Amino acid sequence: MLNRQRDTKKKPLLTVSQAAVLLGSDRSTLYKAIGDDRFPLPVVRLNRQILIPRVAVERLLGGLVDQEAAVGTSSAS
Repeated sequence: MLNRQRDTKKKPLLTVSQAAVLLGSDRSTLYKAIGDDRFPLPVVRLNRQILIPRVAVERLLGGLVDQEAAVGTSSAS
């Protein structure tokens, strides 16, 4: 089991549930944002599975993604 956890930490693609845990959000919120095309990160669709690149999540958490895009707001003046 411990080896499996280590393998999961190294995987380049995360499930929506795994990304939700890292982002401190609910997976249903992420699924809704993805379905509404408001999710600020790229997604990979393999058959019926939706995966999110780990590096994109890490960049978002590190503040390297435009904060305005991350919250889904527009800058209409």
